[in-house]
Amino acid sequence: MASVAGVARSYAKALFELARERNELEAVSREVESLAALLRDEAELRAFFARPWIAAATKRAAAAEIATRLQLSKLARDFLTLLAAQGRTTHLDAIVAAFQDLRDVAAGRVRARVRATVVLSDAERTALAGRGLVQRVRERGPRLLADLRSAVEDNRLVAEVRGRGFLLGVSLVDLPDEMHADERVEDAALNHGLLVSATHSTADGYAGDEVLLAPAFTSTDEELEMMVLRFGQALADVARSLAQG
Repeated sequence: MASVAGVARSYAKALFELARERNELEAVSREVESLAALLRDEAELRAFFARPWIAAATKRAAAAEIATRLQLSKLARDFLTLLAAQGRTTHLDAIVAAFQDLRDVAAGRVRARVRATVVLSDAERTALAGRGLVQRVRERGPRLLADLRSAVEDNRLVAEVRGRGFLLGVSLVDLPDEMHADERVEDAALNHGLLVSATHSTADGYAGDEVLLAPAFTSTDEELEMMVLRFGQALADVARSLAQG
């Protein structure tokens, strides 16, 4: 089963592309943020959309009524009714976050979040900022993405390679579930000494098999090059094994 993040990225990407085509990015961004806030604040409404025994048509109608009351654009209205009918409203916060990430990429913005299991002292925060890790990721990221695309460009399993900074995603072509492409990629990568995370496709068609690569900010150029090489080799192994049946 696909992770929430994987599903959210796929819905966000579809919405982002449509909003960009219609030159409605700013408006749609505000609308989906307001919808996410509404569901966070209204527990009964959130519970209604989460109940599996309520028919999709009923949820769709309720979502359309909400969109009308909020005077949403047609695109935001259609997106909300789709989420309601597909039972994906619980993913709205993650979808909004992924949508904003796509906007950042398009605008050339880079955001970095640092999390720790303990509270960092002022001295530790200063030391972390002083290492220039964010700036390195900003500068090295585009070449890393280009290198990864080059390493897998001839692999028939790859549908798309995208990323920002040191967070990279490889979308695989549609394959029958019984082929377990996501598991094969993870196993092959491990055989090459590389850890990756793969998400499985979902029945609604909005999330296919995707592979996530997220090297540490402190990775050296040599380590990044090795990662790209090993992943290319692992994916080539999977392509050969699938071809052989």
